[in-house]
Amino acid sequence: MAHQSQGGMECGISAQEMDEQRQKNVSYQYLCHLEEAKKWIEACINEELPEAGELEEKLRNGVYLAKLGHFFAPDTVPLRRIYDSDLSRTKSLGLTSGIQTI
Repeated sequence: MAHQSQGGMECGISAQEMDEQRQKNVSYQYLCHLEEAKKWIEACINEELPEAGELEEKLRNGVYLAKLGHFFAPDTVPLRRIYDSDLSRTKSLGLTSGIQTI
């Protein structure tokens, strides 16, 4: 949308509108990269991951990252050493992430 200056000349979009467009573009690019990373991790660990919004939260407890570590170095990161690898303890406690606050 074009805006008119005091002299009646058109001068493009405002700085605020440009900033809003930039923020939307950054958010869109972030979600695209997150989806790419999700697909890559799923292919590596052979497990379906949650959607992007929930994935951020689930990555915080480190289980998926540990499983990814196991994919690349199974002797260094054995599955038996991954705490709550099936997330059953997290789910039974009603936690959305593995992080507990006191």
